[in-house]
Amino acid sequence: MASPAFAANASPSFVVQIGAGRSIEALLAGYPYLERKDVLEALRYSARRAKSGS
Repeated sequence: MASPAFAANASPSFVVQIGAGRSIEALLAGYPYLERKDVLEALRYSARRAKSGS
């Protein structure tokens, strides 16, 4: 599993890709060292940042 710092750094890229319609499965195929829970944590991190206005 990736570190919490990974979620903060990867989050914008993942959010853009997911927002553009790329599936989590396709995203994972491009980043074989990640697990589904890593991508979900990056998305949760982005949601928290957006909610707090940061």
